[in-house]
Amino acid sequence: MHITLGRDYRGHRVQQAPVVYVALEGRHGFPARMEGFCRYHGIESAPFYLLTTALDLVAKSGELIASIKAQLGKNLPSVLFLDTLNRFLVGSESKDEDMARFLAAAERVAQELNCAVVIVHHCGIDAPAVAGRTFVVPFNVELDDRPDYWLMIHTWIWEWAPA
Repeated sequence: MHITLGRDYRGHRVQQAPVVYVALEGRHGFPARMEGFCRYHGIESAPFYLLTTALDLVAKSGELIASIKAQLGKNLPSVLFLDTLNRFLVGSESKDEDMARFLAAAERVAQELNCAVVIVHHCGIDAPAVAGRTFVVPFNVELDDRPDYWLMIHTWIWEWAPA
């Protein structure tokens, strides 16, 4: 919500931009959480678009792109979140071939919509190491006519886990 509202995040300036958030993990409760957030913060409207429909990104990336373009017109997102990786991936995150197809589909979405694609990927709370693959997909996102700016924030979920 910081991006869609243009609110600073942890001391960092945030440029306001439209956001599409595709929530497949916890998708049934996400709309209620969004309503609660907006009510609590007094937000009546914001360029935040929530999708909760199941999606195989490799097979349906073209349909996703077309749907977003048709519904948002010129107000395309600057950022699209895919939450979470294992809900969009038909196959295994441990197989190079499956991940290569998935990342190619994510890159296609980024290029066609001219936006950053953020892939949410969790590791288990009891995991001794990161599950599956850890990867960064660089996208050229132009902000204020300065190409090649991108930021990756990496946190370990078990750092915040209750004892």
